[in-house]
Amino acid sequence: MKKSSLFLMLVFGLCSLIYFSSCSDDDGYSLDKYWQARASVVEEDGNRYHFRLDDGTKLFVAATNGYYKPKSERAIINFTILGDETGTYDHSIRLNGVREILTKQVVELTAANADSIGSDKVEVSDMWSGGDFLNVNFSFLYAYGDRPHFINLVDNTTDAEKPTDGKIHLEFRHNAYKQPANSKANSTACFDLKPFRKEGVDSVNFIIKFRESDTVYKDYKVTYKYKETEETEKAEGDKKEVKGSDITTIDEVEIK
Repeated sequence: MKKSSLFLMLVFGLCSLIYFSSCSDDDGYSLDKYWQARASVVEEDGNRYHFRLDDGTKLFVAATNGYYKPKSERAIINFTILGDETGTYDHSIRLNGVREILTKQVVELTAANADSIGSDKVEVSDMWSGGDFLNVNFSFLYAYGDRPHFINLVDNTTDAEKPTDGKIHLEFRHNAYKQPANSKANSTACFDLKPFRKEGVDSVNFIIKFRESDTVYKDYKVTYKYKETEETEKAEGDKKEVKGSDITTIDEVEIK
């Protein structure tokens, strides 16, 4: 994956301030206030798109701080609210900055691809479900100029004995390609959970295993509540309060 795009926050010109001042005054929002959140990028007809926060809030992009063409399904966005209830959207915003997140499907781990998937050490600081994705904040050791590290969430089909606890067991894998490492990098990734939905139930339980050190393996227990998410979005209806989400420090290190 190419390096994530990042539009730095810049102050619009005087003309922009004048143009948007009425929106700011009428709705109680200020142009010098910023929100930062993890969101799904929803492409529409043509080159149009909007953002959907993990609580279902829909953001209409009325202005940007530079040209942005979505390349990933997930992103960390920095934005200023300009107004409420624009058509089917909860807020209209000025997009100040965007950083795309590595977003992937769960892959099947087999004997044939085990070497390329890798099993190198990785530290996980947080893991949770949100927006129909498994969101993972993690860190690893690297060296500048490294080949991009390979990150995956896998269903390990090589296990001789499959658990019978009714939960879905997956593994968070990292391949450092045996490169020398002398610095610590913080990163984040998202994995689509929608394929794991089951008819007749409103949630799915996961156990996600990862290798933290040469001898230590840990796991996270995550519940994906998809029916509750859908009903919450419908019930909350026409106006939602925007809140910043779990943003961690992300280093400018390429992963794929």
